[in-house]
Amino acid sequence: MKRWLKNLGMVLVCIICLLASVTTIIYANNHIEIEKTIDSSEVTTTKSTNVMTTEPTTTVVNEETTSKTEEKDISDEEVEETFKSITVNTRSFNITYYFIFGVIAVIFSLEVSYLILSSFNNKSYDETFAYSKRYVLYTLTLISVTIFYFIGELLVGYIVLNYDTPVIKKNIGDSSIIIKSDLNVITGNYVSTTKNSNAVTVNGKYNVVMNGALISKEANGTDNSSGRNAAFAAKGGADVTLNGVLIQTTGSYSNGLYSVDEGTKVVVNKSSINTAGEMSSTVYVSANVVINTSSITSISAGVVTLDDAFFSFSSGNIHINNNNTKRNFYIRNEFKDHGAATFNLNETILEYGAGNLFDVLNNDVTINLKSNIFTCTEQIDDLISLINSKVVLNVSNQNITGNVILDNDSSIVYTLTNSTYNGSINKDYVDTYAKLVIDANSRFNLTNDTYLNELIDADESLSNINTNGYSLYLNNVKIK
Repeated sequence: MKRWLKNLGMVLVCIICLLASVTTIIYANNHIEIEKTIDSSEVTTTKSTNVMTTEPTTTVVNEETTSKTEEKDISDEEVEETFKSITVNTRSFNITYYFIFGVIAVIFSLEVSYLILSSFNNKSYDETFAYSKRYVLYTLTLISVTIFYFIGELLVGYIVLNYDTPVIKKNIGDSSIIIKSDLNVITGNYVSTTKNSNAVTVNGKYNVVMNGALISKEANGTDNSSGRNAAFAAKGGADVTLNGVLIQTTGSYSNGLYSVDEGTKVVVNKSSINTAGEMSSTVYVSANVVINTSSITSISAGVVTLDDAFFSFSSGNIHINNNNTKRNFYIRNEFKDHGAATFNLNETILEYGAGNLFDVLNNDVTINLKSNIFTCTEQIDDLISLINSKVVLNVSNQNITGNVILDNDSSIVYTLTNSTYNGSINKDYVDTYAKLVIDANSRFNLTNDTYLNELIDADESLSNINTNGYSLYLNNVKIK
């Protein structure tokens, strides 16, 4: 065979080996799991405690025991200081990949070593190995090239696998985590038993997806508005999607889902959020939260929205026992400078206890209610109570009950579309602004006197308004 054909064939084998190495690394990068190793040198040990073993798809937390520091109350600035045991995330190859790399390295080395010793096939096989020392030289060359190639594969592989590796910190004494990096899919069990720390926190402008995870908070807190004792917290512009997760809290002052800061967005699909402790809202949001085909249950507090929050819940079930706060949906602004909040409830079965359905304080909000079924398990108080707030309330394709209560600094624009409303508006006659827009397919059944500043009724005869012996006033003039 011509020498150049031999050289070409051997060079092609080497190229194939290189391509095989690259392909293996790429495949590994797409299928490898993230393994966590604890930097134990940073742990201050006071006692040993058992920790739940988790088996996530891409994030593995598997510890028999770990160390636990003494429980202490912490401020917002000190939260991350309690995370002294840093989880170092390294993507590593399993034994299969090492074997593949070894085979490729040997084949590559056989070709390269022979090319070197034969001076690129200038010598025949007999000439190449004319002396016994040449076998020794060939063996040494083969070993050297194999080692260098194998190490090169691993170095490149680890660089590729760990480029932009998720940064996760793990709390001593439980399986809670802080995520500060993009993370495609993580699953498993994350449980916080430490006072005033969250089970899972995503902090920063990162994209995170969690599938089928259990996220649990099992300790009392001291303040449910700080976001330091929630099961799941997203802030700092995080973009999070939760699919099929179970979020639960058992302690007091322990929110289920906490989402704050401009740009933060959480989308929840086919999941459950349950809170069992006092003063523990299922959702506490001043950012953007969208929940689809899910259920939320609380025995004390429902949903709290702040400032410019966007909250949307569709095609699910909500149960609020509300035996502590007497508030079901609380929409407020902390700084009295009026945000521009949005609250959507669509195709939802809602069961709630005592108290107003909506309480709005120091905020401007648009509330859209569509095709829901509402059931109050106790005596109905008010549909909505406004203090220093401006509300646009749109109700369509449903029945709704309760009074609209306003103070002097509030106003409401209430639109009924293909709906039935049993209640009253501004029954105590406060000098404020109240507008009702009602279409011909809707009915308004008064349960008390009603005072409006503006009325737009598609039925000019007002036959769709049933006074039930009460009076309807427009600008202090009785019209029905």
